Amino acid sequence: MSTTAPEVGARSRLPSLTGMRFFAAAVVFVYHVSRQYVFRDQAVNNGFLDVMGRTGGIGVSFFFVLSGFVLTWSARRDEPPRLFWRRRACKIYPNHVVMWAVTIVLMLSTGGVVTVAAAIPNLLLVQSWSPNSDIFFSVNQLAWSLSCEVFFYFLFPFLLRGLLRLDPRRLWPCAIALMAAIWCVPFLANLLPQQPAWPEPGNDSVAVWSLWATYIFPPTRLLEFLLGMLLALIVRNGRWIGLRLGPAAGLALLGYLLGMVVPYVWSLVAATVIPLALLVPAAAVADLRGQRSPLRNRVMTYLGEVSFALYLVGGQVTGYLLLAFGKGPVWSVPGGTAFIVVCLLAAVLAAGLLHRYVEQPFMTRFARPRPRPVREIAEESTSR
Repeated sequence: MSTTAPEVGARSRLPSLTGMRFFAAAVVFVYHVSRQYVFRDQAVNNGFLDVMGRTGGIGVSFFFVLSGFVLTWSARRDEPPRLFWRRRACKIYPNHVVMWAVTIVLMLSTGGVVTVAAAIPNLLLVQSWSPNSDIFFSVNQLAWSLSCEVFFYFLFPFLLRGLLRLDPRRLWPCAIALMAAIWCVPFLANLLPQQPAWPEPGNDSVAVWSLWATYIFPPTRLLEFLLGMLLALIVRNGRWIGLRLGPAAGLALLGYLLGMVVPYVWSLVAATVIPLALLVPAAAVADLRGQRSPLRNRVMTYLGEVSFALYLVGGQVTGYLLLAFGKGPVWSVPGGTAFIVVCLLAAVLAAGLLHRYVEQPFMTRFARPRPRPVREIAEESTSR
């Protein structure tokens, strides 16, 4: 199974993937809004929840697959692991620490309770290793996925070294095996204790143990990251199946529709992972071949660049704006829709500020070792 490889270097830019990051972050944002019941008409709330209530898992799964793909695509084979780890730490920790502190201040100022036992694992990004929902969904709840990413980043240099040794003919069989393994996870998770239950809005509920094993546990989510790595190598080796971006997006929509009807624990990852896994390389190949893509314009590129910050701030912006302007079903349909749009715009603004004044300065100053002064190098050479 192969196609002609695009004549490009392994580190060619893939702007469509940057633009797609915004849609993933926006999907997670809307998912959380759908659980706030902002509309006065309960039927509208229920309909909104039915349509958007299972989209959060799609956004997170996309981020994990995309992360594996992009890191593999841009990897430098001769780079020491410590330099890779340094860059990733500078990328995620400054934003995380700022939002951790902001969230604690907001929680305490509005009568919330913050325990040291929950706050410290969250700060250190180890909370997803605990099956206790008070730990893995503590403080800024969305930071649980960063706990998984830290685990992925630690393993990445070693995983890449192993995958680069694979015969290119084995890349697709390995990718298919990973997809099958992801589908098996919910079956295994349902063998775990079914109490206590994690209440989901609407008719959904899931055992906390099943939720943790399927959705939160870092080794489980590593499968998606590995799948992204394999797909990057598939594209690099010219073995992509030729699926174009439009049909791949259609398959992603079908995967989402499947996720609406399967049991909740299957909707979290399994129902959508295959179409999402096809969407990422399809977008990458569209960039490599210069095919038309609505994701490459300047606005989408900027929104993609701030998407990590948007992911972290979105829940806080929505939750605390609701506290300020009326929590609960108080809005008409036009008013509630306008409020959601305002929340999204406010979240994008806050994300832009976080990106501009926290993320970028730390990346510029600390992500790479500073070059040694010429005078220092000269003095060292003459002393030998």
